[in-house]
Amino acid sequence: MRHGHRMAGPKRPKLDCGDSDRSDMRQAVRIAATCQIGERAAEETFVIGLSRAGCELLTLTIGVVKAAPVVLRIADEAPIAGRLNWVGQGAIGVAFDKLLADEVLERVSGLAAPSNVVPLKRAR
Repeated sequence: MRHGHRMAGPKRPKLDCGDSDRSDMRQAVRIAATCQIGERAAEETFVIGLSRAGCELLTLTIGVVKAAPVVLRIADEAPIAGRLNWVGQGAIGVAFDKLLADEVLERVSGLAAPSNVVPLKRAR
């Protein structure tokens, strides 16, 4: 390895499904939710990426199968059905069965969880 060059790590698969246009790009969010994969019990998770076509979830789930059915529940919204699209290190990608309506995407995006990062003031 030459000085100043990083080795490229594995690329995370793109989540956007179907016809991709700029209006359907995944946005970074942090939304508390519950997720049920297949017949497993629902577990608490965070949505960390969201688009009309799918989402990325932060999870510790192991032993899941690609294309497994997923039910995502966010606040008081109707359950969102989808399929497991990819599994990465500590995250999973879900492709929704139906595109989210713009108003649902806007409502859900506004539910961002408070950050646990607290800014520190520097001493003068």
